[in-house]
Amino acid sequence: MKSKYIVFKKPFEVDIEEEELRDIGPHEVLVETRCTLVSTGTELTAYSGQFPEASRWAEYVKYPFRPGYCIVGEVVEVGSRVKEFKVGDRVASLGGHAEYVIVSEHELVKIPDEVGDEKAVFHTIAAGVMNSVRLAGVSLGDFVVVVGLGLLGQMAVMFSRLCGAFPVVAVDLADFWLKLAEKSGAVFTVNAGEESVYERVYKLSGGRMADIVFEVTGNPKVIPEAIKLARRLGKLIVLSSPRGPSTLD
Repeated sequence: MKSKYIVFKKPFEVDIEEEELRDIGPHEVLVETRCTLVSTGTELTAYSGQFPEASRWAEYVKYPFRPGYCIVGEVVEVGSRVKEFKVGDRVASLGGHAEYVIVSEHELVKIPDEVGDEKAVFHTIAAGVMNSVRLAGVSLGDFVVVVGLGLLGQMAVMFSRLCGAFPVVAVDLADFWLKLAEKSGAVFTVNAGEESVYERVYKLSGGRMADIVFEVTGNPKVIPEAIKLARRLGKLIVLSSPRGPSTLD
């Protein structure tokens, strides 16, 4: 069986290629893709190649590079020792932008009938943000600041509120994202292009500053400023993947 897939052959060059699929192993499953999710931060960085040579990005992105890691699809073949899945199951998993993917049965999640494909495809990113919020130890009454309100930032706001954080302050440069953050659960929003984020957090916290700060912009220049928003012995969680070095004074 053949499968088409998207590949970044080199920076700023995208192509669709075709490959012959190998036989699946005893604990593997062949999934026919129904939809995939574009992770804009990761994939735009890989597409542009704009990252330092001596960085984790350089280790991760090797051209030709096959982007994508969130898929929803239907099981079309199962390995001889697979017990939990059968042909016809609708599943979510890791996987690139391809017609078919072969994945371990341990990386699959069955999708409930009431959850549509376009919602289920967010599973991998949502799980990553949820684990970050849990590892940060967000709990009842924590003062949380989320800097950067793209997809991951919006989820950080949601999960922080679900963990009982109050208030959650959402920071961005775009009014669109700030409005969306209010729907995601932000108690206060700050447009960093119009006012001092530090002064606003200082005022809202009574000078104590934030218990936990999530940096989700991917801009290395933001990290030193985000650190200043955390209280003494507070936490800074770099939830993004900065595309360059940060300098701290």
